[in-house]
Amino acid sequence: RKGQSACDVCSFEHGTSPSGAARDTVEACVCGEGFYTDRTALGLWQRRELSGGPVCHKCPSGSVCPTANLTHPTQPDGHYLRQTGVVWTAYKCIPAQKCMATEDPTAGRCAEHFDEEFL
Repeated sequence: RKGQSACDVCSFEHGTSPSGAARDTVEACVCGEGFYTDRTALGLWQRRELSGGPVCHKCPSGSVCPTANLTHPTQPDGHYLRQTGVVWTAYKCIPAQKCMATEDPTAGRCAEHFDEEFL
C-alpha cells in the first residue's frame, strides 16, 4: 500500500526494524522515520493484545522525527510541543525567539506574556 512500510514481521503501519536488529522478532519493530511511537500501543501489539488503533503517529507540523524509534517528536527552534494523550502538537511562539526550549518536551512553552500559534 502506498505510504505504508513494514518490516518482515510488523503488521502495523509505518513499522520498521533498526539496522542490525533481528528482523524476525516483534520486539525489533519500531516506528520509522517521520513518526513517533506510542509505547503502550506497541507493547499491546507485541503481546497481540492490540485490536486496532495506531502504534505510530506522524510527527506534527513544525516538528521533526529524524530517526526511527522515537517516543516523541523533536522540538525545533522557535516551537514547543504539547501532549494530549499520546498525540503531540507543535506550537510556534510569536516571536520565535521567545520560545522556552527545554530537553523535556512536556515543559516547553512560550515566555510569559508572548503568544503562541497552533500549527
